[in-house]
Amino acid sequence: WTALGPSPLAYRGYAMPAQASAADLGRIVADFAAATRRAAEAGFDVVEIHAGHGYLLHQFLSPRANRRTDRYGGGFDNRVRLLLEVVDAVRGAWPAGRPLLVRVSATDWVDGGWTPEETVDLARLLHEHGVDLLDVSTGGLDPDQRIPVGPGYQVPFARQVRDKAVLPVGAVGLITDPDQAEAVLGEGSADVVLLGREALRDPSWPLRAAARLEPATLRDRYPRQYLRAV
Repeated sequence: WTALGPSPLAYRGYAMPAQASAADLGRIVADFAAATRRAAEAGFDVVEIHAGHGYLLHQFLSPRANRRTDRYGGGFDNRVRLLLEVVDAVRGAWPAGRPLLVRVSATDWVDGGWTPEETVDLARLLHEHGVDLLDVSTGGLDPDQRIPVGPGYQVPFARQVRDKAVLPVGAVGLITDPDQAEAVLGEGSADVVLLGREALRDPSWPLRAAARLEPATLRDRYPRQYLRAV
């Protein structure tokens, strides 16, 4: 099995991918639509297209990975083309009343890579194509990245998109404390805070946050069998 990429460029230490042909890209777009229909039939409420963290759609966005000279490479409009085709296919297969999210890496954290300014421009296009929220993360594409990891380190990128584009945004990245999450919303840096690893570590995080931020509502939030412990 050989992986496909926008160009035959290997991530350091990994196998060389083959450059995806036009036929490959058409099949990939159709596969996204088919997966979306299965998700709808299975009863999911939300779907999210992952276009960050070095996955295929991110590779097409970034000039560090995309060295193509056809209509899918080169300038910004060409590099975002595949993602927009996928978004259109997914939106067409997804019920109109259910939210569609897209996750991006707002910066590659390396010179010559995808930039926060391009993320803002992309957000405006995604809004026009029916996306309901942009999940703003960073990095993951280039082994030369230098990321200043710390609590809330990705929040400023969400704020930049929220300030300059009309698309609602979600903030992520070492947001682990309820007061910290509430501050992100209160200061207007994001419309929602999305939890990943913290929710895996602590499945009761939302209830713990409610206990701290809205204690008067706790009896309405806990399952009845746990009320004796509230």
